[in-house]
Amino acid sequence: MQSDTDTFLEHLTRGFKRNPVVVSASVRFLEWRCRSVRSFAFVASTGRSGTTTLARLFEDLPSCVALHEPYPAMTSDYATDSTDDNQLHQVRFQKVKRVQVLRAACNLDFYLETNHQFLKNFSGPAIDYFGSRLRVIHLRRDPVSVASSFYAIGSIPGKTERGSLYLIDPHRSDNVLPIGDVLDKNPLFSDDLYRCLWYWYEMEARVVRLLETYPEISLMHLATDDLNHPDRVKGLLDFLDLSHLADSVLPKVGLRANQKRDEKQRTVERDKAEEMNQQLSQLLQERFDARYIQASSEPFGR
Repeated sequence: MQSDTDTFLEHLTRGFKRNPVVVSASVRFLEWRCRSVRSFAFVASTGRSGTTTLARLFEDLPSCVALHEPYPAMTSDYATDSTDDNQLHQVRFQKVKRVQVLRAACNLDFYLETNHQFLKNFSGPAIDYFGSRLRVIHLRRDPVSVASSFYAIGSIPGKTERGSLYLIDPHRSDNVLPIGDVLDKNPLFSDDLYRCLWYWYEMEARVVRLLETYPEISLMHLATDDLNHPDRVKGLLDFLDLSHLADSVLPKVGLRANQKRDEKQRTVERDKAEEMNQQLSQLLQERFDARYIQASSEPFGR
């Protein structure tokens, strides 16, 4: 059990470490140590789309660091009040997140973070801070597979604890495709799988919005299956300015990870899920700007 003195010293130490002057000095030193980093890459993804597999391509390489959802994960604290959540994440990024990224990347060529909180909670400050060295990998799997996977592990947007913490609440005020009213009140869309399907479309719409907001951003589209094809992975290495690592990375192509079989609690038949996806897609096309829906159904160019 901690004594009052230990508690006081712990708070004092934490306060000193997060003092603006101390943080500023630490950041400047870390930036100098990261001057050789070619690119800081983040993933724009729903999750359940191969992010762990992507990270493992760059594991154990002496010039790279690849982390899957590292501290701080930047999960949501406010379910529906996006203004409070965004302000909190701005502060967290400045005081904690960027420091952790710089520490991990010191004296290396490449930093990769496969964290699907990037697009939801800290893409703006990261883009502003890392500038021309920032790269975004848009990793996309089909909506039925992603939604069925979240449904199976009980991660339901705006409903379960896991879904509220890691996914997006349908009632957030910054949603591109706000249909919380339908999901709550229309019995035709009451099944939890619709919430998981909606989350996929919302995240894809946020990619479109990201490109509209930051047209100069360096972004590469990848389908999950592309991680099984050496030519597409080679294209990824070129995009990241890491062509010289091809001999180390390409032998890892095709290895799968993080299937969460032990966490799956329930399943849904594929045919039923496909039908539900069609129903939701039709609803979204009727209610929202076509550019946010059409982009999500178009295949990536090869």
